[in-house]
Amino acid sequence: MAVAPLRVCLIGCGWISANHGAAWLATPGVRLVAVCDVDETKAKARAAAWGVDGVYSDAAEMIEREKPDIVDIATRPETHTALVGLAAAAGANVLCQKPLAPTMEEATAMVETCDRRGVRFMVLEMWRYLPWAQEFDRHIRAGAIGRVHYFRTIQGREAHRAVHPVFGNQPYFRGMPRLMVYEAMIHPLDTARFLLGEVEAVFARGHRVNPANVGEDMALVVFDHAGGATSLHDASWVTPGGPPDGAGLGDAVAEGSDGVLHYSRERNIVRLSTVDGTTVLASYPDYPMVNQAGFTNCIGHFAQAVRTGGPMGSDARDNLKTLRATLAAYESMETGQVVGLD
Repeated sequence: MAVAPLRVCLIGCGWISANHGAAWLATPGVRLVAVCDVDETKAKARAAAWGVDGVYSDAAEMIEREKPDIVDIATRPETHTALVGLAAAAGANVLCQKPLAPTMEEATAMVETCDRRGVRFMVLEMWRYLPWAQEFDRHIRAGAIGRVHYFRTIQGREAHRAVHPVFGNQPYFRGMPRLMVYEAMIHPLDTARFLLGEVEAVFARGHRVNPANVGEDMALVVFDHAGGATSLHDASWVTPGGPPDGAGLGDAVAEGSDGVLHYSRERNIVRLSTVDGTTVLASYPDYPMVNQAGFTNCIGHFAQAVRTGGPMGSDARDNLKTLRATLAAYESMETGQVVGLD
């Protein structure tokens, strides 16, 4: 007997929702039945592009009428608590865009709400589902580079833009008091946890270079991991004129006792280097397709876990650890000290 598809409702039809919608449309066994945005014009545009019938400007009305199995929340973090509560109260499983919440208290309360209601709750932390990150994980677990002692990410730069809107696609970024680490670097920070294990201590530096921004727009974060490895994460949105070619931006490197794994964003390949030479392990299409694959893999994983009751790789309770390490980076910036995590 055929199994009915999981009914999915999406809240938030801004810029990032394009990746969410494309991923749901590519996921078997689900049906995107409705979308919602306080700006109904945005909701109508997304619905038309995706062939979705249900269009709403009120999330509570949508959830009550559509009775979804899954609610996907793609809105700003300060709205998450109320929306997660609405979905959980209706018995819907919840997928929520990162970052989960501005504070640990809010994030923990959401996790506990979903636990009490008996619904699954996962954070859409898509970097760990990127093809290169999955490739790194497979080869690290297989022992291809021995014991890993170092992992580095250098996020892609954007040209310095000191006029409004600083960020054309997401203009609200400029008013965020916590910007680079909280909004952008949380991706590689979570990936470092995924690949190297839990974080024991954090040291960070951040600066606001562009006066048009409120929060920091460049940052450096160092993690000490429980297994003895170190990871370093570098990001900036204030590169004048854009970066030079071949600068290694967007790359990731894992170094171990027996070899090195390297993802090159410029070439979109993963290669393994050992004393015996260098081998290309994987080659990908252009970067936008690689980025979308992270969303599609993440959402496909979530749908499968809801359907089968299996484990979730970025379960919200696990994601609390990523958020704690992210917020500790700000504590380190403020104090100038290494911050230990319990």
